Amino acid sequence: MIHAVVLVKADTGEHLLDRKYGKIDVDGALLSGMISALKSFIGEIIEGEIIKAEEELEEIKLKGYRIVFERSSTTYIAVIADYRDDEEEIKNALKKVLKKFEEKYKNIIDNWAGTVSELHPFQKTIDEILMNGKIGELVPLAKKDSLNLAEQFGFLKPEILRIAKLCDGNKTIVEIAETLNVPESFVRSKIEELIKMKIVKLVRPSES
Repeated sequence: MIHAVVLVKADTGEHLLDRKYGKIDVDGALLSGMISALKSFIGEIIEGEIIKAEEELEEIKLKGYRIVFERSSTTYIAVIADYRDDEEEIKNALKKVLKKFEEKYKNIIDNWAGTVSELHPFQKTIDEILMNGKIGELVPLAKKDSLNLAEQFGFLKPEILRIAKLCDGNKTIVEIAETLNVPESFVRSKIEELIKMKIVKLVRPSES
Protein backbone atom coordinates (compact mmCIF):
# COMPACT_ATOMS: atom_id res chain seq x y z
CA MET A 1 0.00 0.00 0.00
CA ILE A 2 1.06 3.58 -0.62
CA HIS A 3 0.96 5.37 2.71
CA ALA A 4 1.82 8.88 1.58
CA VAL A 5 2.59 10.85 -1.58
CA VAL A 6 4.17 14.28 -1.93
CA LEU A 7 4.80 16.58 -4.89
CA VAL A 8 7.77 18.94 -4.74
CA LYS A 9 8.91 21.78 -6.99
CA ALA A 10 12.00 20.33 -8.67
CA ASP A 11 14.22 23.41 -8.80
CA THR A 12 13.56 24.81 -5.32
CA GLY A 13 12.38 21.84 -3.26
CA GLU A 14 9.19 23.67 -2.23
CA HIS A 15 6.31 21.55 -1.01
CA LEU A 16 3.41 21.62 -3.48
CA LEU A 17 0.90 18.95 -2.56
CA ASP A 18 0.55 15.75 -0.55
CA ARG A 19 -1.89 12.94 0.14
CA LYS A 20 -1.99 10.35 2.92
CA TYR A 21 -3.63 6.93 2.71
CA GLY A 22 -2.10 4.69 5.36
CA LYS A 23 -1.69 5.06 9.10
CA ILE A 24 1.89 6.34 8.97
CA ASP A 25 1.93 9.91 10.25
CA VAL A 26 3.90 11.68 7.52
CA ASP A 27 4.50 15.43 7.43
CA GLY A 28 4.37 16.40 3.74
CA ALA A 29 6.49 19.51 4.27
CA LEU A 30 9.19 17.52 6.09
CA LEU A 31 9.22 14.87 3.34
CA SER A 32 9.58 17.63 0.75
CA GLY A 33 12.53 19.04 2.68
CA MET A 34 14.16 15.62 2.83
CA ILE A 35 13.86 15.20 -0.95
CA SER A 36 15.41 18.61 -1.53
CA ALA A 37 18.26 17.86 0.88
CA LEU A 38 18.93 14.47 -0.72
CA LYS A 39 19.01 15.99 -4.18
CA SER A 40 21.55 18.57 -3.06
CA PHE A 41 23.65 15.96 -1.27
CA ILE A 42 23.73 13.64 -4.28
CA GLY A 43 24.64 16.58 -6.48
CA GLU A 44 27.57 17.42 -4.22
CA ILE A 45 29.00 13.90 -4.01
CA ILE A 46 29.00 13.57 -7.79
CA GLU A 47 30.60 16.98 -8.19
CA GLY A 48 27.47 18.97 -8.85
CA GLU A 49 26.24 17.09 -11.91
CA ILE A 50 22.63 18.04 -11.27
CA ILE A 51 21.03 16.14 -14.16
CA LYS A 52 22.82 12.96 -13.19
CA ALA A 53 21.95 13.53 -9.53
CA GLU A 54 18.27 13.74 -10.35
CA GLU A 55 18.46 10.51 -12.32
CA GLU A 56 20.18 8.77 -9.40
CA LEU A 57 17.46 9.68 -6.89
CA GLU A 58 15.03 6.83 -7.54
CA GLU A 59 14.48 4.91 -4.32
CA ILE A 60 15.33 4.75 -0.62
CA LYS A 61 14.83 1.44 1.19
CA LEU A 62 13.66 1.42 4.80
CA LYS A 63 12.71 -1.41 7.12
CA GLY A 64 9.35 -2.59 5.79
CA TYR A 65 8.94 0.37 3.45
CA ARG A 66 10.49 2.08 0.45
CA ILE A 67 10.41 5.67 -0.75
CA VAL A 68 10.01 5.71 -4.52
CA PHE A 69 10.78 8.80 -6.61
CA GLU A 70 9.93 10.05 -10.09
CA ARG A 71 10.44 13.48 -11.65
CA SER A 72 9.29 15.62 -14.54
CA SER A 73 10.76 18.87 -15.84
CA THR A 74 9.07 20.84 -13.06
CA THR A 75 8.19 18.42 -10.28
CA TYR A 76 9.40 15.61 -8.08
CA ILE A 77 6.94 13.06 -6.76
CA ALA A 78 7.75 10.67 -3.91
CA VAL A 79 5.68 7.97 -2.24
CA ILE A 80 6.16 5.89 0.87
CA ALA A 81 5.02 2.37 -0.01
CA ASP A 82 5.22 -1.08 1.53
CA TYR A 83 8.57 -2.65 0.71
CA ARG A 84 7.07 -5.72 -0.98
CA ASP A 85 4.60 -3.86 -3.22
CA ASP A 86 4.98 -3.91 -7.00
CA GLU A 87 7.56 -1.19 -7.59
CA GLU A 88 7.21 -1.13 -11.38
CA GLU A 89 3.45 -0.62 -11.17
CA ILE A 90 3.92 2.15 -8.62
CA LYS A 91 6.54 3.93 -10.74
CA ASN A 92 4.32 3.74 -13.83
CA ALA A 93 1.47 5.27 -11.83
CA LEU A 94 3.74 8.07 -10.59
CA LYS A 95 4.70 8.88 -14.18
CA LYS A 96 1.00 9.17 -15.01
CA VAL A 97 0.47 11.51 -12.06
CA LEU A 98 3.33 13.73 -13.17
CA LYS A 99 2.11 13.78 -16.79
CA LYS A 100 -1.38 14.86 -15.71
CA PHE A 101 0.06 17.39 -13.27
CA GLU A 102 2.25 19.02 -15.92
CA GLU A 103 -0.59 19.11 -18.44
CA LYS A 104 -2.74 21.03 -15.99
CA TYR A 105 -0.33 23.08 -13.89
CA LYS A 106 2.95 23.56 -15.78
CA ASN A 107 2.31 27.25 -16.37
CA ILE A 108 1.47 27.78 -12.70
CA ILE A 109 4.61 25.95 -11.56
CA ASP A 110 6.82 27.80 -14.06
CA ASN A 111 5.50 31.07 -12.60
CA TRP A 112 5.13 29.81 -9.06
CA ALA A 113 3.72 32.33 -6.59
CA GLY A 114 3.41 29.91 -3.68
CA THR A 115 -0.40 29.61 -3.71
CA VAL A 116 -0.77 25.92 -2.93
CA SER A 117 -4.58 26.15 -2.80
CA GLU A 118 -4.53 26.38 -6.61
CA LEU A 119 -3.25 22.80 -6.69
CA HIS A 120 -5.72 21.23 -4.25
CA PRO A 121 -8.21 20.10 -6.95
CA PHE A 122 -5.48 17.79 -8.29
CA GLN A 123 -5.75 15.63 -5.17
CA LYS A 124 -8.75 13.89 -6.74
CA THR A 125 -6.63 12.95 -9.79
CA ILE A 126 -3.92 11.55 -7.50
CA ASP A 127 -6.53 9.46 -5.68
CA GLU A 128 -7.87 8.08 -8.95
CA ILE A 129 -4.49 7.15 -10.44
CA LEU A 130 -3.08 5.70 -7.22
CA MET A 131 -6.40 3.98 -6.42
CA ASN A 132 -6.48 5.66 -3.01
CA GLY A 133 -3.11 4.14 -2.20
CA LYS A 134 -3.95 0.63 -3.40
CA ILE A 135 -1.94 0.73 -6.64
CA GLY A 136 0.72 -1.98 -6.70
CA GLU A 137 -0.46 -3.44 -3.41
CA LEU A 138 0.33 -7.09 -2.71
CA VAL A 139 -1.27 -9.13 0.06
CA PRO A 140 -0.05 -12.28 1.84
CA LEU A 141 -1.47 -15.66 0.86
CA ALA A 142 -0.63 -18.85 2.76
CA LYS A 143 0.24 -21.93 0.70
CA LYS A 144 -2.22 -24.41 2.12
CA ASP A 145 -0.10 -27.55 1.79
CA SER A 146 2.96 -25.87 3.30
CA LEU A 147 0.93 -24.34 6.11
CA ASN A 148 -0.79 -27.64 6.94
CA LEU A 149 2.55 -29.41 7.03
CA ALA A 150 4.11 -26.74 9.23
CA GLU A 151 1.16 -26.91 11.62
CA GLN A 152 1.15 -30.71 11.69
CA PHE A 153 4.81 -30.93 12.67
CA GLY A 154 4.76 -27.91 14.97
CA PHE A 155 7.24 -25.88 12.96
CA LEU A 156 5.56 -22.57 13.79
CA LYS A 157 5.19 -20.78 17.08
CA PRO A 158 1.54 -20.11 18.01
CA GLU A 159 1.74 -16.35 17.34
CA ILE A 160 3.18 -16.94 13.88
CA LEU A 161 0.65 -19.69 13.12
CA ARG A 162 -2.20 -17.30 13.94
CA ILE A 163 -0.81 -14.79 11.46
CA ALA A 164 -0.29 -17.44 8.78
CA LYS A 165 -3.88 -18.62 9.05
CA LEU A 166 -5.11 -15.09 8.35
CA CYS A 167 -3.05 -14.83 5.16
CA ASP A 168 -5.98 -15.49 2.85
CA GLY A 169 -4.94 -13.38 -0.15
CA ASN A 170 -7.48 -10.70 0.71
CA LYS A 171 -6.43 -9.22 4.04
CA THR A 172 -3.63 -6.67 4.06
CA ILE A 173 -0.91 -6.65 6.70
CA VAL A 174 -2.69 -3.75 8.40
CA GLU A 175 -5.97 -5.69 8.50
CA ILE A 176 -4.25 -8.78 9.92
CA ALA A 177 -2.65 -6.65 12.63
CA GLU A 178 -6.02 -5.10 13.47
CA THR A 179 -7.70 -8.50 13.59
CA LEU A 180 -5.12 -9.83 16.05
CA ASN A 181 -4.78 -6.51 17.90
CA VAL A 182 -0.99 -6.54 17.57
CA PRO A 183 1.43 -3.97 16.12
CA GLU A 184 1.65 -3.80 12.33
CA SER A 185 5.46 -3.98 12.57
CA PHE A 186 5.19 -7.33 14.38
CA VAL A 187 2.92 -8.81 11.70
CA ARG A 188 5.16 -7.44 8.94
CA SER A 189 8.27 -9.08 10.43
CA LYS A 190 6.54 -12.44 10.92
CA ILE A 191 5.19 -12.45 7.38
CA GLU A 192 8.73 -11.84 6.15
CA GLU A 193 9.75 -14.97 8.09
CA LEU A 194 6.87 -16.94 6.56
CA ILE A 195 7.87 -15.80 3.07
CA LYS A 196 11.44 -16.98 3.65
CA MET A 197 10.08 -20.31 4.88
CA LYS A 198 8.00 -20.51 1.65
CA ILE A 199 4.79 -20.87 3.64
CA VAL A 200 3.39 -17.52 2.49
CA LYS A 201 3.65 -15.68 -0.82
CA LEU A 202 2.51 -12.22 -1.90
CA VAL A 203 -0.19 -11.85 -4.53
CA ARG A 204 -2.52 -9.23 -5.91
CA PRO A 205 -5.89 -9.41 -4.11
CA SER A 206 -7.61 -10.55 -7.33
CA GLU A 207 -5.20 -13.48 -7.74
CA SER A 208 -6.18 -15.32 -4.56
